[in-house]
Amino acid sequence: MQAKHEFPPFVLEDSTLLILGSFPSVKSRELGFYYMHKQNRFWKVLAKVFEDEYPSSIDEKKEFLKKHKIALYDVIDSCEIVGSKDATIKKVVPTKLDRLILQSQIARIYTTGNKAQELYQKYQEKELEMPAIALPSTSALNAAYQEEDLEKAYSVLKEKVLEKMVAPLLLWYQNSKRDLPWRKTKDPYAIWISEIMLQQTRVDKVLLYYQRFLTLFPNIVSLANASEDRLFKTWEGLGYYTRAKNLKKAAQVIVEKYQGIFPREYEKILSLPGVGSYTAGAITSIAFHEPNPAVDGNALRVISRYLGLFEEITHSFTKVKMEHRIKEVLTSSNAKEFNQAIMDLGATICLPNSNAKCYLCPLMESCKAYQNDWVHLLPVKTKKIVKRHEKKTILILECQGKYALLKRPDKGLLSGLYQFPEMSYAKEKEDVLFWCKNNNYSVLSIEQLPIKKHVFTHLVWEMNGYFVKVLNQSDTFIWVSQDELNHYSIPTAYSYYSPNKRTN
Repeated sequence: MQAKHEFPPFVLEDSTLLILGSFPSVKSRELGFYYMHKQNRFWKVLAKVFEDEYPSSIDEKKEFLKKHKIALYDVIDSCEIVGSKDATIKKVVPTKLDRLILQSQIARIYTTGNKAQELYQKYQEKELEMPAIALPSTSALNAAYQEEDLEKAYSVLKEKVLEKMVAPLLLWYQNSKRDLPWRKTKDPYAIWISEIMLQQTRVDKVLLYYQRFLTLFPNIVSLANASEDRLFKTWEGLGYYTRAKNLKKAAQVIVEKYQGIFPREYEKILSLPGVGSYTAGAITSIAFHEPNPAVDGNALRVISRYLGLFEEITHSFTKVKMEHRIKEVLTSSNAKEFNQAIMDLGATICLPNSNAKCYLCPLMESCKAYQNDWVHLLPVKTKKIVKRHEKKTILILECQGKYALLKRPDKGLLSGLYQFPEMSYAKEKEDVLFWCKNNNYSVLSIEQLPIKKHVFTHLVWEMNGYFVKVLNQSDTFIWVSQDELNHYSIPTAYSYYSPNKRTN
């Protein structure tokens, strides 16, 4: 016969643990709700473990699951059962557990009985990269376990994955936290600016820009009204200019939708341009003490090592699972410190590759990677994408003390910024002279400049340059004095050749 659930999995947005049976068997499903068989001790055991009233009706059971943030279903959604004793199953359709995890806060998975564990390992574990903790079956047929034995085994349901790391991590943070200016404010605007700056930029560099930015753009309204040129000039040197563009867009959204007041709600912050789950978690936990995780590369590395997880950290699903594990141990009183402690530990001690300073780590004694000599193996990260290489020649055209500039297109790489003229890679001076002739410039002198390389996320520019004095200007470019160059946002890739950096 074909056995299939006639009801959906029980899972809520705030469910933190998932308990799985094996499949929709005949006996345990005959009354219309899983674990409903009158001889099954499942609910009695759960009630005692969570020190709660025994739920008898279906509504009471659902309320019990809701109260204790438990999701409940089976490894297999449907199958064909031969006979009435579940002896063999065919045409298996595994449950899409990844969907349950994405729509909830599930951080732990448990299986009830050997069959459930066996099926989970066969159909689910590899895909989810989440080992399940095996619990004994609560069926009356499992005579090896009395109710007292089951209670002891099921008490693991109350143990949170990261619970043991919280106290030593927070104690270490109290004594070792870095003295950073954005940690001295509760202003969500200032915290937001710091978090955006810190994306893909070292702390020591952000320290040079943070206070100056806040001086020029002290609040959301001033940022929303900032000219793009002034904003880019202020951002110059931090790179990844899309961050600055999104800051302005987000500020405009806050002015239009929230009257210039930074929103408190996680979902509203998450909806802002340029804000992801890490930034939203950081702002809400640091500024508003909301128990939301802030999972960046540091957190992924620390938790992967601490739990000994060989999960591919570049996968978005891995980050979701990590957020669930951390959220389980966050409270309004520890979220701010916990998130910042993870950041500091990853930035100063739990360093990438073999640079980790395990001998200084407060989590050393309980860290699975340290215990098993896996530190150099974790976290798991696929090889870097091969970067595309482009060759180009940068031209510094000077005419009577004025230098040629042009604005880059509004879309694409380095959009909206200013650059010096460029041409296809010139192997020799004659190539440059030919370009000048084709563009109607009369050359007075030409000088070769050093070879430079600039690395973007997925691209490498290999550049050479030429300083060319010309007799005439053209309308193709903006012509500005050397002092005026300081008022234009010129990306680092081009500023290597800036006349302001040239020694005579």
